[in-house]
Amino acid sequence: MTGEEQEKEIRKFLHVKLKIDNPDKFQLYVEALTHSVDSNKEPGLRNNGRLAYLGDFVINFSIGHYCFDKYYPEGDKGDMTILSNELRSDVILSQRAEPFFTGHPNIIFVADSKTERNTTFYAKALEALFGAIYLDQGFEKARALAEEHLLQSDQ
Repeated sequence: MTGEEQEKEIRKFLHVKLKIDNPDKFQLYVEALTHSVDSNKEPGLRNNGRLAYLGDFVINFSIGHYCFDKYYPEGDKGDMTILSNELRSDVILSQRAEPFFTGHPNIIFVADSKTERNTTFYAKALEALFGAIYLDQGFEKARALAEEHLLQSDQ
């Protein structure tokens, strides 16, 4: 896939899946969707590791916010903790990550055909994507999208 084709695919994904048009910091989304193995193969290509680190915190804070809203004012800390622990599970994130990218099979840039696209691969890309959304669109947009795509019980 050429750089131009990748950009078109990412813009389509952002529009269709996340309702983000004309992002101010488009390069962050390219970085978020670039697998770490690939940055070693192309000079100047940044990988999604740093954004995944940030995105993990964005998702976890969104979970805390969601749990607080769900149980405020009647619920207690124990109720919030139980739900929060369930939602923070790596298993849950992994289960929701791969379907999140369904319909956009080439959205994550992988130069190495030997790289396995497993649930961890998609989970890291999803965390990185939420890091990029936070930096580009702000926390409220990132939180709202996390709630819509990751935290609703009908997922």
